Amino acid sequence: EYVKIPENTAILGALKLTGKTAGGLSIGILESLTSTEYARISSPEDDYKRISEPMTNYFAGRIQKDINNSNTIIGGMITSTYRNLDKDYLYFMGRSAITGGIDFKHFIMNRTFSIDFKAMGSQINGDHEAITMLQRESSRYYQRPDAPHLNIDTTSSFIRGTGGSLEVIKGANGNWRYGAGVHWISPGLELNDMGFQSMADMIMEGQMVGYVENTPKWIFRQFEFNISQLNLWNFGGEYLGSEFEFESELSFKNRWSFHANIDREGKELDGRLLRGGPGVYTFGTTGQDYFLSTDQAKKLQFGVGYEYEFSDDKVSNQHEFHAELNWKVTNSLLVSPQFGFNRILDNYQYISNDDLENQGKYLLGRLNRKTYEFTLRASYAVSPELTIQYYGSPYLTMGTYTDFKSLANHETGKPGEVFRSYDPTEIIYNSVDRIYTIDPLSVSFDNPDFNFREFRSNLVARWEYRPGSVFYLVWTHSRGSSEAITNHSLDYNIDKLFDEHASNVFLLKFNYWFSL
Repeated sequence: EYVKIPENTAILGALKLTGKTAGGLSIGILESLTSTEYARISSPEDDYKRISEPMTNYFAGRIQKDINNSNTIIGGMITSTYRNLDKDYLYFMGRSAITGGIDFKHFIMNRTFSIDFKAMGSQINGDHEAITMLQRESSRYYQRPDAPHLNIDTTSSFIRGTGGSLEVIKGANGNWRYGAGVHWISPGLELNDMGFQSMADMIMEGQMVGYVENTPKWIFRQFEFNISQLNLWNFGGEYLGSEFEFESELSFKNRWSFHANIDREGKELDGRLLRGGPGVYTFGTTGQDYFLSTDQAKKLQFGVGYEYEFSDDKVSNQHEFHAELNWKVTNSLLVSPQFGFNRILDNYQYISNDDLENQGKYLLGRLNRKTYEFTLRASYAVSPELTIQYYGSPYLTMGTYTDFKSLANHETGKPGEVFRSYDPTEIIYNSVDRIYTIDPLSVSFDNPDFNFREFRSNLVARWEYRPGSVFYLVWTHSRGSSEAITNHSLDYNIDKLFDEHASNVFLLKFNYWFSL
């Protein structure tokens, strides 16, 4: 069978309304209705179509009111998503998603201190298949066997949750800054239909203290130092871990700047490492991050950064180097290349394997991964009305696995005793079929080594042919591929990337402004 799926949904109608009333009430509304889209499928027996995206209505509304001479700010927001699910094969999607929230901020003592409170809630309704999928998602893992506060209900037609934060901060008047706060996200909170959320089931408490100097002193134009500390729990009362961070920002009189960051994460109870398996204790890590930048007002500005993280297991580590250049070639032309190289050695990288998971063992390996990134941005103003912008970014990453291991004791509080590494004599490798076999268990798995390559670019021409009226011409180019191979050669991967078939999309957009 061959399938052709639309890359986008058509917008049948949309409305955006923003403004502020005479009484100081700010309002923002976004409403959109998208059409049903079909995948067209061709097979030797028949040609037919299936719905690939149902008709959907999206709504987002926001209000905010300043009172008490703007010393108090009160706001609220609501979003909703409704899908027309009239086919049983669409029941894996949520039928409706409603979220709402309120926020309150109050300044005291001449705006020296602020109290900031936010609260939100969500409810997703749908068939039991869709709700079960949400319960199993990586942000919550209701299937985790050792978390009694999480239970999968395969008959439920909804999932709901709450979140929020409360912070008290001294943020002005004087050199010292400090504050404390608590944030929480219940296991059932789900914002991804109209927002972004990567994590749930978390309670975080933290405090910070900082010193800011905005008056030039010594060799500095200004400088800032901050120290923060965080503690995390889940809603089952399990203590997950803590983090300590020191951060500094230095601006020199020659307009160069320097950023330095050092953070320490202690031993952590990780409920996500085994992708729905039991929570296990992992080693603590220490990280450093430095970035030096020259004067941004110059025609040629350069920045270079280095990040390093190492684990208490004395094996896992990460190195990242990145550099950027901003060159104002002329008053009309700006060129900005960026380069990054990252090498990760992760001694406990999860590898999917159903046979071991059914035994409660789980499969992990030592991942050696190298990543190359390059980005070029250029902007040229032919005239004040006509501009051309370009963005291009090739991306290459290659990973190799060794030192395979499985879960030995998830209940131990000693990270070094959680997993058992297999001796090389216990691993048999078939290089022809690229299959490993763990001899004591007669469990086989494919070689997980990989190469991934991608290139994306955009070229945009913008012509404002009359005030307020604009014509756009856009060319989007993309290509990419992946291979289950063991090959870290940079030349090989670059050649393979540009041998791939490319996708090119050309867009025209025309805006005409007129008064009524």
